[in-house]
Amino acid sequence: MTTQAATATHDLMRHFSDVAPSYRKARTTDVEPIRYIADLLKRCQQVVAADIGCGTGRYDRLLFDHMGGGLFLHCVDASEHMLEELQSYLGEQYDGLYDFAVGQADDLPLADEIIDVVLTFNAVHHFPLQIFLKETLRIMKSGSHLFIYTRFRSHNKRSIWGRHFPRFAEKEDRLYESDVMHDAVASVPGLTLERIKPFRYARQSSLDRLVEQARVHHYSTFSLYGAEEFEEILEEFKENVRRRYVSLETIDWYDENVLVVIRKEY
Repeated sequence: MTTQAATATHDLMRHFSDVAPSYRKARTTDVEPIRYIADLLKRCQQVVAADIGCGTGRYDRLLFDHMGGGLFLHCVDASEHMLEELQSYLGEQYDGLYDFAVGQADDLPLADEIIDVVLTFNAVHHFPLQIFLKETLRIMKSGSHLFIYTRFRSHNKRSIWGRHFPRFAEKEDRLYESDVMHDAVASVPGLTLERIKPFRYARQSSLDRLVEQARVHHYSTFSLYGAEEFEEILEEFKENVRRRYVSLETIDWYDENVLVVIRKEY
């Protein structure tokens, strides 16, 4: 790992350590991809799954709610602080239905060919994509699926932040695009990209709430700004929103995401 890459990794880990206590409240959790995944897997009575980059367990709890007691979930994250929040969030209600481990996406702490379903939600842009795909290939059973829920760079540019928070889309250069995802999967023998399912959400918030989310860095993109730079940009963002919207209590926009469905060949 280069010095620059090591510094970036250290900064990212510090970011997630800082935001772990407030992360679940600050972020929006989308139930639609969970319903879609649960419907695809409804014929499976028992599923052993792994959530890579699980964070505080926001999507894990939804998975249990929609898939029931037939699900056993391996929760993997690089941040011990995030995993501590996950344990608190899942609590005794799901005791015995999951385990957790500190691990990196390019070196997963899971044995070969034991997983029916691999999932990752809003985290793949933090992973070295091709190495992550090879690791999922290693741990997945034949015929099993990998579900990647993410947003593309083009989606990011059209979001409330990409349109009104100066340099947000330029700062966030870690997101992948559709062609990159296709090429990465094609480069790993044994994996097939089956479909990319789009999702589009009508969002509404107040300016105060948006400012609060930015201040707690609910997107790691905000941690890429320097402290003084962030404060200056935040003021520009507030002014941009005031000029664009009549009511600062009902700010409307659309968010876009995709679910990339990848299968391990038999």
